[in-house]
Amino acid sequence: MGLWRRVALGVVMIGGSGLGITLAQVNGPIPPTMLAGSWKASNGTCQAAFFKAGQEGKSKRGEEALGATVSDKGTTVDGLIILRGARQGQLVNPMTDRAVFLIDILAGPKVKFIPIGEPVLSWPETDTEKCP
Repeated sequence: MGLWRRVALGVVMIGGSGLGITLAQVNGPIPPTMLAGSWKASNGTCQAAFFKAGQEGKSKRGEEALGATVSDKGTTVDGLIILRGARQGQLVNPMTDRAVFLIDILAGPKVKFIPIGEPVLSWPETDTEKCP
C-alpha cells in the first residue's frame, strides 16, 4: 500500500470514528455576550462600525442566533449569526437561509469575517476589534 493510501485511510478512520466530531465541539456554543455590541475594522472607526450585533433570536431552522448587521463599501448586510449547532459561526441571510460570512473568533477580543456568499464575495477577509 502506497504512503498516500495509508494517510487517506487513516484520515477516513479518524473522521469516521467520531473523534473529528468530538474535537470540533469541545469549545461549545458561542456566548451571545461575546459578539454583542459594535465592532470596527482594524483600520476603521467606531463611529462607522463594520459590524453590530444585538438581539437574540432563532434561525429558520430553529437554531440559536444573534441578529447582526455588517456594513462596508456602501453595502449593508443584515443577518443572523448561528451560535450553536452544525452551522455555528456562520452569519446567514435570514430570508434565504444561506451563509454570507464565516465568523472566526480570535483572541483580543477580535473577530475575523470571511466572506463566503452573496452579496459580499468580492470583499476581503476583515479583522475587527470590539469598540469600547
